[in-house]
Amino acid sequence: MKPRAAVALVLLSTTLLAAACRGRVPLTSATGTATAVITGELGYPSEWVPPMTVYAEDPRSGEVFFARTNSSPSVTGYALEVRAPGTYRVFAWTAAGASTEESIGSYYCGGSARECSTPADQRVLTLSVAPGDTVRGIDIFLFGGLPERVPRPPST
Repeated sequence: MKPRAAVALVLLSTTLLAAACRGRVPLTSATGTATAVITGELGYPSEWVPPMTVYAEDPRSGEVFFARTNSSPSVTGYALEVRAPGTYRVFAWTAAGASTEESIGSYYCGGSARECSTPADQRVLTLSVAPGDTVRGIDIFLFGGLPERVPRPPST
C-alpha cells in the first residue's frame, strides 16, 4: 500500500471510529450534574463483614443511590456518589445467603464502626450534602435490635 493511501485509510478509520463513539454517548449525562460523596465504614457482629449493598435515599424525592461491597475479614469502607445539593438517609442490607438465609439491614445512626461506640439515641439520621462535598464517618454497624424499622431497599 502506498504511504499516502495508508495515511488516508488511518484518517478515515479514526474519523469513522470517533463518529461511532460519539453516537453512543447519551444525550443526558451525569457528568455535568453536581455531586457529592458519602463515605463511611461497615461493621458487622461477626468475625467478618458479609457483602452488602449501601443505599443513600432522598426521603423527599425517593431517589436512591447505591454501592455494593465485598466481604471482608474486618471493618470495610464504602463510598457513594450522590446528587447535590441533597438530604439523604443512609442504610445497608447484607446480601441474602452471605451470613444468613435472609438479608439483614441497618442504618446510619451515628457512632463509629471501629470503636463500636453506639449513640444513646439510635434513630435514623439524615445528612445534607452540597456540591463537591465529601462527607466522611457515615458508619453503619448496628445490625439487629434497632429501635426503628430499617428502610427497605428499593425494588430492582
